[in-house]
Amino acid sequence: MVYIIFYYTKNMPIKNYKITIQEKGLRTDIVCFDVFNFNSRSETIGAIKRGEITINNKSVKASKPVQINDVLSYTPQNGKASKFKPYKIKLHILYEDSDIIVVNKPSNMVIHPSKGHIENTLLNAVLHHCTDLKPIGGIIQPGILHRLDKDTSGVVIMSKNHCAHVKLKKEFENNNIKKYYLAICANGGFSKDWQLIDLPIAPAHGNKMCVRFDSSAKTAKTKIRLDKNYGKLDLLECQLLTGRTHQIRVHLSHSGYPIIGDNLYGGDPLIKRQALHCYKMQITHTNNQILTFTAPTPPDFKTILSSLL
Repeated sequence: MVYIIFYYTKNMPIKNYKITIQEKGLRTDIVCFDVFNFNSRSETIGAIKRGEITINNKSVKASKPVQINDVLSYTPQNGKASKFKPYKIKLHILYEDSDIIVVNKPSNMVIHPSKGHIENTLLNAVLHHCTDLKPIGGIIQPGILHRLDKDTSGVVIMSKNHCAHVKLKKEFENNNIKKYYLAICANGGFSKDWQLIDLPIAPAHGNKMCVRFDSSAKTAKTKIRLDKNYGKLDLLECQLLTGRTHQIRVHLSHSGYPIIGDNLYGGDPLIKRQALHCYKMQITHTNNQILTFTAPTPPDFKTILSSLL
């Protein structure tokens, strides 16, 4: 297998974009925010003020309207160090190259630091492990492309530079990434054939989501098939066709078969966390190769299922 490795130097533009008729007359910062995938408008304006963004190789003001065939170039400076601390935490790395790192996240681990979870997150661990991170939006830290709930285990992909982050984030947003999960729930008579659950999801209360048919709901589609029946429990294979919050958990709960251990959605407490595991993910990498990453079935899944044999 051959991989194309991208090497970056300080002065090499990592992204160029030619303005089309659709963007003509828009402010430079508005176009750059979308094209270069910054986290905020203020971050975009900061990059423009630092001279990291040019139009036709000339510095520019954030308010300048762009014209057809203008070429935007983004050349990040060395970047600021992440405000988050690196922590030496053992990682189960499934794959790594100069653009991405793929990890089998354990349950009981948060992906990104937040209030109440400042340390010992996956981002803290990857910050310690990776010595070749490049600026993403001006910050030297791994890029969050997607998320798993704290107690959901399995495949997590993080970007290591801005160019990879832009390409792969759009792939996730457009649902071009194939994502497969294993879930354990009560025996629901599911078949070996794929069946589609197409039910819109909206916020309920707190951090809980629900199926709802109104303007606040977003389309949510999950394909489900029976992997194996264990008497009173089913091991299901689930494919996410969209990426809504708690999507598999909500769809199975609404169908009357909540995932075991899922206290939020009424699952039986047969395991200490929701029995949901992202076991496989397929992407089109930055070099256009199709790569598949697989995370082994977690030990707590094996324990509960083997007890039923």
